[in-house]
Amino acid sequence: MSRQDRAFRALAFGGLVLTAFALLAGRVAWLALVAHERASEAINRQVITEEPIPHERGRILDRNRRVIVNSMPAIDLWVDGKRALQTGPRLRRLSRRLGIPPKAFDEPRKLLATRALMGNPEEVEVVVGRPVSPTQVSYLPGVRAERDSVFINPLDFPSSERLVFRLHRYLNLSLRRRRLLANRIEYAGSRERLLVSDIPTGAWHAIAAEVSVGRLKGIIVRQGRRRAYRYDRLAYHVLGYMNEVTEEELKVGAGTFKTGELIGRTGVERRMEAYLRGTDGIRYVVRDSRGNPVKGQWAEELLGDTHRLEPRGGHDVELTLELEVQKAAEKSFTGRRGAVVVMDVRNGEVLAMASFPTPDPNRIRQSAYNRAVITHGEKPLVNRVLADHYAPASTFKVVTALAGLREGTIRPHYGAYCPGQFTLGETTWACWHRPGHGALDVAGAIRHSCNVFFYKLAERLGMDPILDTARVLGFGEMAGLSLGPEVNGVLPTDSYCRTRKYWIDERGRKHPLSCTLGDAINASIGQGFITTTPYQLALAYARIASGNSIQARIVRRVVTDKDEQLVDNREVEPPRLDIPEAHLEVVREGLRQVVNDERGTAYRAFHLDSASGGAVRLRQAGIEVAGKTGTAQVRKLRRDRHGVKIRTDDYASQDHAWFAGFAPAKDPVVAVAVFVEHGGSGGKAAAPIAFEVLASVLVPEEQG
Repeated sequence: MSRQDRAFRALAFGGLVLTAFALLAGRVAWLALVAHERASEAINRQVITEEPIPHERGRILDRNRRVIVNSMPAIDLWVDGKRALQTGPRLRRLSRRLGIPPKAFDEPRKLLATRALMGNPEEVEVVVGRPVSPTQVSYLPGVRAERDSVFINPLDFPSSERLVFRLHRYLNLSLRRRRLLANRIEYAGSRERLLVSDIPTGAWHAIAAEVSVGRLKGIIVRQGRRRAYRYDRLAYHVLGYMNEVTEEELKVGAGTFKTGELIGRTGVERRMEAYLRGTDGIRYVVRDSRGNPVKGQWAEELLGDTHRLEPRGGHDVELTLELEVQKAAEKSFTGRRGAVVVMDVRNGEVLAMASFPTPDPNRIRQSAYNRAVITHGEKPLVNRVLADHYAPASTFKVVTALAGLREGTIRPHYGAYCPGQFTLGETTWACWHRPGHGALDVAGAIRHSCNVFFYKLAERLGMDPILDTARVLGFGEMAGLSLGPEVNGVLPTDSYCRTRKYWIDERGRKHPLSCTLGDAINASIGQGFITTTPYQLALAYARIASGNSIQARIVRRVVTDKDEQLVDNREVEPPRLDIPEAHLEVVREGLRQVVNDERGTAYRAFHLDSASGGAVRLRQAGIEVAGKTGTAQVRKLRRDRHGVKIRTDDYASQDHAWFAGFAPAKDPVVAVAVFVEHGGSGGKAAAPIAFEVLASVLVPEEQG
């Protein structure tokens, strides 16, 4: 090799060495300057966690600013999907190590889950079909190999179910609840999910101790808030309840809701969600590999200046409800099912609204209780004030009377004779008083609740004028209170009748029928197709009492830190009803006589010694009540030879009981409607409840 060649090779080798050193120096510089920063950020993301600071949800207040609902401190359990011991991934990894398809673990997994959740230590066998070496499974606790099978110990194998069973020892969870929690852990993915809210104090300390030593990997004990309904079941159907936001809602309302957040589902909680809900804050916490918070100078330096962002609370909501009136309505109701509505006739403010039976909102999120309530035969979740409708019976006779007066078909002192029955064509309708009431004017017909008077009036009127007057009084319209589902009730128009009535020709074809005069006669006394909600009946009587076309409201205002924002401003005087005052006065007088004339159908309930305490307080205060009883027939009962209905003990066969009215009779302030499902007589079952409620408004017990 020539000298020139050796020099060239030395030069080339030196160039390669210099290039290698240059690349190495560049890599070191990149690691020092760029990758170090990225790695540092990655490390910080692993040890610095963001934890929500729950906000203070707005309170719900009554009209006197007394707290009905507020929020209280609570301790919640969350699961971190990135750190929790999930069953599926571990079994799939084990199947790969053993060289068998994941489906081979399907049946053993079910058995493994059941035994782990029940604390059964009996091993589960998985047949591999070929010899298995112990080294293949030694990396997983609770797994051992024997010949051609693998045996898994449910209490040692790291799984979602084992984690839940360990929680069960402190929380006493039902088996169904354990399955739900295991499923929630299994499908948490890489997110944090709420497991159990508002755990007992004793369980909190024990679980926190377990977490601190790494025995409950993936479990986070976190401060939360729970909703406290101070009076348990009181006003449930107005207030509503809350539960956790669903996965679907998280997707649809991206950025609006957070995992584990509670939102209003019904009632005021739902309607006023935007006002009641605030914004969670953020707390930055340094945690070690076990998830325990780390404190000290290193943690302070790592966090820097940002330790937390403060939460923003929600706004308080003031309702029109009067707490004592609501209590009186719920305490005095003695039936199994029904409703009570109380309304200020001057402005439409709802003072009380109760539907029976009533669930407990403090327990509604408990799975067992929730399931029992949903499947209960009495349907306690249904708000019977707004979401169910019934025949109004004789309480509707005031509508027929006003229709006749508006049309000029009758005059205030018009007289009609009741012989005890009425015949149209081949059909005969009986009066409830078989001997008959004799000669009656409008007020007397209302006082006696004479059926024949209104049959004769309907024969002259037809259906349309009755329905027109019903609409003026608010029948057939939903309340629009946004507390949950509502129904319109039924006003039997011609189009409605054609959907319900038909005749069949000789070929078996159905032909719709229009409303007939017989339908109008039935409607005139609140029977037949016509139905109403208890709310609509209360509104109608409030309008009759005031002479104004008032609208109901139940939310008064939102109370903020700086001012009070009226949500539903009804301070403007409502328009007058399209009914002459003289006609209203005739009906009001009839309603006054129902309660205060000894021939009236509610006289005994108000004036006899056996009257309720509320009736006694009203009488002692010199307050007259005006109102109307109603007894809606549910099934046709047999009568004895004197024409008296033969009663049965079958609950579902009993008539519905109504009372609707207002007080004071001469200068009305408050209207009430009481409905007792299958309660029997309106004068016996519903009127005493109404008097108790009216007394709670006009003569509070402490002043009586």
